[in-house]
Amino acid sequence: MSLFFMLGLLLGIYHAGRLGVADVLTRQIRQEMQQWKQTPEHVNQVRWSFIYRKTQTLAELIPQSPDVLELQAQLYYWQLRFIVADVQTLHEMVQTQALNHFLYAAQKRPSSAYTWSNIALLKYYLRQYDTQFFQALKNTALLGSWEPLMQRQVIEIGLINWYYLPPALQTVVVQTIEHGLQMPFNQVSQLIQQYRRHAVICQTQQPNTPLLTKICS
Repeated sequence: MSLFFMLGLLLGIYHAGRLGVADVLTRQIRQEMQQWKQTPEHVNQVRWSFIYRKTQTLAELIPQSPDVLELQAQLYYWQLRFIVADVQTLHEMVQTQALNHFLYAAQKRPSSAYTWSNIALLKYYLRQYDTQFFQALKNTALLGSWEPLMQRQVIEIGLINWYYLPPALQTVVVQTIEHGLQMPFNQVSQLIQQYRRHAVICQTQQPNTPLLTKICS
């Protein structure tokens, strides 16, 4: 058995071991965050710091992984629960950290509607109405056109920020509204009323939006 073969075998075992540890850590982190969603009142700084250390270890095992970057971004988002509401600068700093991780994840995996929706949401929170925000909202609409959660995200962000959107993106939001109206048990009409956008949405309706036309008639 040659030396090169042995070295290759050892490297393969080492790499497989790293991936195995990374897989275990990823499942532990996701399970913890899922528990946070179910009982957010039980999340505390100690638990957050514990999971933060695990994500740091995970990032060392599989650097530049889009999955890890998204987990890190979600973790920063959870950190907002521990910041006093009136500390605006710290709030924005943590939101920016989360945004940067999502942006990096989008570079690695540009086909994820989930990643783009989080970018659009954080850009809205930070009041950054720029080309990056517009592109994130458009990508969410295109990549998640038939996913109810992504539809709602686009519709809600679009309705809230309607007057900041360029006309082409307003049209994208209107098309997403039409798609949303085709889904069973949708709440699109309620959202339009909630954000008081009935008049402007109806003014922007397209010839290929028959369901929206019914709402506007």
